[in-house]
Amino acid sequence: MTFLNDLKDGEDTEILFLEYLLGLDIIGWRNTSTTLQEKRLYDVVDKSGTTYELKTDRMWQRTGNIYVEEKTLKSSRADYIVYILKGDETFYVISRFGLLEILDYAKFKEVKGGDFKDKGYLIPIDDFKKLFNKGIYAN
Repeated sequence: MTFLNDLKDGEDTEILFLEYLLGLDIIGWRNTSTTLQEKRLYDVVDKSGTTYELKTDRMWQRTGNIYVEEKTLKSSRADYIVYILKGDETFYVISRFGLLEILDYAKFKEVKGGDFKDKGYLIPIDDFKKLFNKGIYAN
C-alpha cells in the first residue's frame, strides 16, 4: 500500500467516525490545522473537546494481528485511539494513555512496519478485541 492509499483510508475513516458520533447525538469536527505538527496532534474533536486519533488496519484478516505504531501514540495528543478494521463494521476505542500503559507491560511482538518502517507492535486480534471498547457503525 502507498501513502496516498493510507491517506484516502484515513479520510474515509474520519467521515465514518463523524457520522457515528452524530448518530450518538455528539457533534464532531475534523482537525483542520494547516501545519503537519498540529495535524499530528489528533484527527477528530467533539463538542466537549475530547480528541480522537483514528487508525485503519487493512491487513488484520490476513495476519491475525493489529499493527500499533509507537510513533503515532507518542506524537499524538488525542484522548482516545480509534481503530477501524477493514471488513469489520466496528470502531474499537481505547484511551491513548491506556494503550501506552498496556504496551509498556504487555509482551507483544515488536516489528518495523508501515511505509516508513517505524517501530510498532503486533497485537493478536483476540487480545485486541478484549482491550478495546466497541462501537458498531452502519456502513
